[in-house]
Amino acid sequence: PEGWYQGPPDGNIHSHYAWNNLFSLKWQEGVVKSVATQRLRYRPRLFLMVNNGLAGLTRLCGSLYNSHGSLFVSRSVLAARSHLALAGVDYFSSAITHNRPAWPLEQNASMYDSWLAKSCLIDIPLVLPEEMLLRPSARYNLALRESLAPYYYSLAWEANLSGQPVVAPLAYYFQEDASARSRVGEVMLGRGLLIGLDFDGSAERANVYVPEGRWYNWRTGEFLDQKEAGLVALDIKDAGQLTAPILARAGAIIPGVEEQSLKGSAPEAIAALKIFIGETSSEFTWYEDDGESLDYLRNLYGRTHISAVTNPDGSTVVTIKAREGTWTGAPSERRLLIDIYGPSAPGEETLDGLPHNRVARGVELDQLESGWASIGSNRIRFKTPPLETNVDHVLWFK
Repeated sequence: PEGWYQGPPDGNIHSHYAWNNLFSLKWQEGVVKSVATQRLRYRPRLFLMVNNGLAGLTRLCGSLYNSHGSLFVSRSVLAARSHLALAGVDYFSSAITHNRPAWPLEQNASMYDSWLAKSCLIDIPLVLPEEMLLRPSARYNLALRESLAPYYYSLAWEANLSGQPVVAPLAYYFQEDASARSRVGEVMLGRGLLIGLDFDGSAERANVYVPEGRWYNWRTGEFLDQKEAGLVALDIKDAGQLTAPILARAGAIIPGVEEQSLKGSAPEAIAALKIFIGETSSEFTWYEDDGESLDYLRNLYGRTHISAVTNPDGSTVVTIKAREGTWTGAPSERRLLIDIYGPSAPGEETLDGLPHNRVARGVELDQLESGWASIGSNRIRFKTPPLETNVDHVLWFK
């Protein structure tokens, strides 16, 4: 600690910490340059993980990797993640492994399940030993992560364009809430989803700090009008599997993907939108590209702007604008599953000005090319026919 380095002639840099950081940065820069000269033909997108949080990490496509898996649930690590997100080092990954003799999987299954449930939602990238994939909890939470892939990807685009973190502490979005500044057990995935991390596998519910405002339970659709910030008890199990509680902020628009069978055929992945109606109009930009090449650097990517507006007469209008931009292999049309939360069951609905087929139960939509149904007291599901991506589409209901 008392080491003193002469430093460069034009600067006052003498500490061991500063030179350790510089060494790490130059080392990673060397790796980047070395790999770039090899012309990665098949996987050109470079993503590095390092074990120390050096300044300039994200400029060099880096992620901080915490190899001490047993510390994952500690408040100190969660606090460190928050600071790193605010500092611009947004991507963070933890080692979820049971290769320590003191932590055998058989005797600590619920602990590992709780680590995994959290990591699946906030670790980028996600690093798992293969044996963990055999656990039902792992499969459940990995499927949840996969269903949110388009949302994560759009958030990554926003991070690239504006520096907005993908996973942020509450204080980033609720800066007037003084109590939120010390809440490291809750994080925001973008501005739309609040995730509770302060739980373990020994309980059925967790107390989640929820800022003032209107929220929806992600899994049940239950509406929560939080008049003032405070703790809310939420379930941490779904279908018997341990999973992190999630709340969607009123106004959130979340693109995703869902598997559906069309008239008895094999399941296929269908693009999905979840829209949580708020008091004011809301919007979201859905970013897409080929997911493989560096063509996005040549502006070969797409942006689809989505908005939701509730009018004074009680009608709601969801507008899906024509996609701006394109890329090699971009689909010219796609069907959508649209879940809308908030309004009471409507009696009228049109898609692009034409009436849409209504069925009594949501399960009946599986057998239809398109249609809509009311599911519960405040959820409506719309299944569209294939929609052209180069024109606007308007969903209206009242």
